Formats: sequence, C-alpha cells, structure tokens
Amino acid sequence: MSSKKYLLMLIAVFSIAGLGIAQAQNPVTATIPFDFYAAGKMLPAGTYVFSNSLPNLDTHFALGDGRGHSALISAVTVNEQGGDGKLVFRQRGDSYFLTDLVTPSRAVHFGISRAESKLLESASTQTVSIPVGE
Repeated sequence: MSSKKYLLMLIAVFSIAGLGIAQAQNPVTATIPFDFYAAGKMLPAGTYVFSNSLPNLDTHFALGDGRGHSALISAVTVNEQGGDGKLVFRQRGDSYFLTDLVTPSRAVHFGISRAESKLLESASTQTVSIPVGE
C-alpha cells in the first residue's frame, strides 16, 4: 500500500473515532427566560445549547443560541456525581449570573469575574434554577 493511501486511511480512522467521542458528550439544551451573564458576557434570553468545546475535556464549554449569541466558559470544578438536569444562576436584582450546569452524569461549577463577584457580594442574592434537557 502506498504511503499516501495509508495516510488517508489513518486520517479516516481517526476522524471516525473522533466523531464517536464527540457524540458521546451529549450537548445540553436549556430555554433561559431572562438575559444573563456567562464568562463576563451578557447574553439575551433564548434557547441555548451547551457542549464541550474540547473533546474529552470536561472543563471548557461553548454555549450558543444559533442566532449569533455565544460564549466560551471554563469550569472551576467538575464533580462526576450529577443530579437533576439544571442550570443554576445567582440573581441580584435584574441581573443573572450563570454559576453551574448539572446533568445526571456531572455537576460543573463555573467561575465568575471579579467585577461580578464584587457585585454579588455587595447585596443580597438568590439562586435561580432552570431545567435542562439532554
């Protein structure tokens, strides 16, 4: 077999394997009824899809609504024991800050910016949860 054919065959095998890995990490969908902050970026209300932005790495996520609104967010901690599927936000007044993504297989905690942290410390806040679907 020529080296060109061998190389093409290797590329095809690794591409198929990569697709299998990507499909194993199911995206999560949630309809968020309010504007919110994720990774310091304000995003409008809508239906968002959350997915791993890097294969086999549970700490980096991409979220987007398919209408041009998106963000990349990094997890501070990942717990392999999940729970009921939900997104968790900290709310202060009319501002919502994404803090957690929980699925049956894992719980992911996202960091917030220093400015967001100071804002949340300066007044009373509450926790708001939104159900997600896989």
